[in-house]
Amino acid sequence: MLRINLLTASTVLALSACHAPKAHVATSSTAAIAQTDTHPPAPVRPIISQTGCAAGDGVIFSCELRGHRGVSLCLVHGPGPEAAFYFRDGTQAAPTNDKPAPATIPVSQLRRTFLGFASNTGGYVYSFAADGKKHLLYSISGSEGLEDQGYIRTEPGSGTVDAAMPCVTGSVVEDEGERVAAMVSGLAEDKDIARHGLPAKREAGK
Repeated sequence: MLRINLLTASTVLALSACHAPKAHVATSSTAAIAQTDTHPPAPVRPIISQTGCAAGDGVIFSCELRGHRGVSLCLVHGPGPEAAFYFRDGTQAAPTNDKPAPATIPVSQLRRTFLGFASNTGGYVYSFAADGKKHLLYSISGSEGLEDQGYIRTEPGSGTVDAAMPCVTGSVVEDEGERVAAMVSGLAEDKDIARHGLPAKREAGK
């Protein structure tokens, strides 16, 4: 068997000019890449810093609550007949990727309702039902620097509040990209909230 040592790039070009191309000749660098890419690592979807949403998913609404506990409403990125979202409720101090993925919910079950108050004050609230509870994430702003964002959990039907926690100032994260904006613009309102407003907010346990 004849062995040819390829010493320079010019030698490779000369040989290829004299013989009809039959196979791809890899240089040492491309050969090394081929070896390392034989078993590429599984795709990783890291959690976005300061939210509970996986990388690539849209952040509809996320904030840190008192005690470093966070809530995140995330739009799933991926193909499908209908867009879906999921809700994370837990500690954000050290988010990891080995936690079980939360169940997804069709976007058709998510509501967004505008809130209007006196003195040029208003906002919106996202609401949906999951795990036997109704969850509300709201944001209100107004004159003189008024900012009020938070999370409320109620009993469906009765509307009894069993948790109400404000967001830490400055911790709210919202994705302003086209994909999330398009989804949000098509959401129906929560008729109960539109009629009666937010449930009475109170600190859980008081």
